[in-house]
Amino acid sequence: MQWNATVLAATFASLLFAGCSTPHAAGAAPHRRETRATSRSAPVGPLWEAHPATAPGAITADAAGTVLLGGDREVIALDHDGHEQWRTAIADLSIEYPALGAGLAVVSTARAGGKADFVALDRATGARRWHVRVAGTPGPVTVSPAHVFMVTQRGELLAFSPAGVPQWRIQLLGTFSSRGAIAYDPGTSTVASVVFALHRGWLLELHDGRTGRDVGGFDLGATDPPSAVATGLPHQLVLGTGDTHELLVIDLDARVVAHAIRTDAAFDPASVPVVANDLAVVIDRRGTVIAVNLRTGEVRWERPLARPVLDSRPLISADAVVVATWGGSLNALALADGRALPLAAAGGDGIPVAFALDAGRLVVARRLATPNRVEAWPAP
Repeated sequence: MQWNATVLAATFASLLFAGCSTPHAAGAAPHRRETRATSRSAPVGPLWEAHPATAPGAITADAAGTVLLGGDREVIALDHDGHEQWRTAIADLSIEYPALGAGLAVVSTARAGGKADFVALDRATGARRWHVRVAGTPGPVTVSPAHVFMVTQRGELLAFSPAGVPQWRIQLLGTFSSRGAIAYDPGTSTVASVVFALHRGWLLELHDGRTGRDVGGFDLGATDPPSAVATGLPHQLVLGTGDTHELLVIDLDARVVAHAIRTDAAFDPASVPVVANDLAVVIDRRGTVIAVNLRTGEVRWERPLARPVLDSRPLISADAVVVATWGGSLNALALADGRALPLAAAGGDGIPVAFALDAGRLVVARRLATPNRVEAWPAP
């Protein structure tokens, strides 16, 4: 079955995100611990730590700081120095990453009986702005200046304005992977989704972001799974295929594959490529990290991690790529050539279930740690 890798990833993530909550102390603020640099200016510990009352889960960062899930019961915003900005109690939070943009922080809930909501919070205050009730399990959210795109695992794709006004709602041809990604290219107003359709296999569906109209797509095969899809340079999409084991760079103007770069293995639909400037980085299921020039299609470097990778969201800092292997090992690779770099955040107890880059700092959420915590380190 093509969904085995995703099911394993979702099961593991569910255990970490929903099964490790600590008792909630209402109104308790995260604790912080500053650690000064040594005389060699090398940190001997994290720059700061925050200890939410509930074990931390998925985190996302933007220009204002970091937004994290506190178990399945609250959303917390921290500034760049780890101070709490706000917290909002929301029951039955799902494991999807918070989506930030257009003045919003959008999260989702999943409850027994197939009832779920997408909830839009004010990014500055945490106040509830609006919500959308959906059937089934919620999937990822992507926010643009003019739209909030949401999808369920059943394949219902919805568009709302940032003010919560419904724009359109359609049914995709297949089901959507938990913790995948919706890609949006503003230049062509294209919304891209990877789905699995019974009797057809894996598909990349393309829709007009203004109307929801079907504007084409690509057949990705019926055997091994692809990665999630991401935007590349303007008018481009990037994703890994399962059938052919390739990283594809798609030209949205011509609706053709501009570059196809061979990879060692297939992918995971919950693994999301990352793009910075003209470089795309993707990790295949065996754990090979591939960096590709989006303009030329040339491989800049490849680096095997020697461990499998599922549900992967690599990050690119000024000088490095940060990736995590299955089981939570953090790694830093030089952006120029892929060589391994020392990473202070790789140590410590517990499992880093999520990480983000926030104002030159690598913010890591650790569960099964003593104590469970969020900590910040200098970005590699």
